Amino acid sequence: MSETPTEHDVAQRLADVLRLGVGFHFHPIQVAGPVACDRLREQIVAALADDTRLSWLAAPMRLPLQPVRFTDLIDALLRPLLRDDTAKGSGVVVDAANADPRDASAWRNWLRRCNEARDRIATALDASLVLILPGWLFGHLADEAPDLWSVRGYVALLPDGQPQQREAERARLQLVDSMDMRLRGDLDAGLRVLQHEILPSLKAVGDVRGAALAMGQVADILQDRGELDEALRIRREEELPVYERLGDVRSKAVTMGKIADVLYARDELDEALRIRREEQLPVYERLGDVRSLLVARANLAINLARRGRREDADEIASLLALAWRDANRLRLPEAEQIRALYNRILGRDAAEPAAEPAAEQ
Repeated sequence: MSETPTEHDVAQRLADVLRLGVGFHFHPIQVAGPVACDRLREQIVAALADDTRLSWLAAPMRLPLQPVRFTDLIDALLRPLLRDDTAKGSGVVVDAANADPRDASAWRNWLRRCNEARDRIATALDASLVLILPGWLFGHLADEAPDLWSVRGYVALLPDGQPQQREAERARLQLVDSMDMRLRGDLDAGLRVLQHEILPSLKAVGDVRGAALAMGQVADILQDRGELDEALRIRREEELPVYERLGDVRSKAVTMGKIADVLYARDELDEALRIRREEQLPVYERLGDVRSLLVARANLAINLARRGRREDADEIASLLALAWRDANRLRLPEAEQIRALYNRILGRDAAEPAAEPAAEQ
């Protein structure tokens, strides 16, 4: 391979080693950032043989008021690797391309924990593990995870790219700024920046996923302003098709949940409930995404309570007790909110033994 490989080169080589590999293999890849990773993903999907399938795990996104925590990384990117049903094909890809150096402590601790769990990961997966990291974190891989590094197979270092690629990564980072404006309540400014600065930049550099993420933020603002029909159209026509084409099941589940939010606001409860049950919960359960799962359970309980049927009471109690249990275990701020919700809807404390379900649904 050339000294400066392209995404196409890496994808072809990776497809070959996945096809020939048997058992556990570790393949670390360095990329410039999320945009480069998205292009690499498209190339990998195109290069794979029909009988070669990969499961993808995506890192949690850093929010303006919510840095990525170590526990978030464990739930999203380590626990699934310890389950023997995660690798249902030739391997698992951990996409950590969006790792932010401001969360360096959490990420480096996650690498150490993965290193400690190397043998357990190898036994559970019995297939290839592809780890995609940005340059700043890739530089810590050998030091923080020496045991994992010692069994590396194919290693690829993609270059930072040309000015256009750096502009694409910069435009993607601007999405956090627009999200910050929305959280501060400055909806008009956030919408203006998205429509007139961020979206044109993302489309100019061909960042399809970034444009979908930006349109999702536009829909968030429109929903906040009560423009539900246009928000729903964007979700269905401009977000979902992108994630379906990319095979991004988690982003699709998140978007389906936001569609359910709009339907709930329009009092279309039956369809909102169907989406929560069929399009969200099973995906988060399969991915082992505990935080997203507990939020989805709480939202499903809220939808059921809004419907107001007596026969839903046991399911509401079970959903909220499960959500509270996981939020409390992870010490999330949502724990007290869920506990208060449980008390308000059902009239008793979520910590009472009677509130705990006998088995998970």
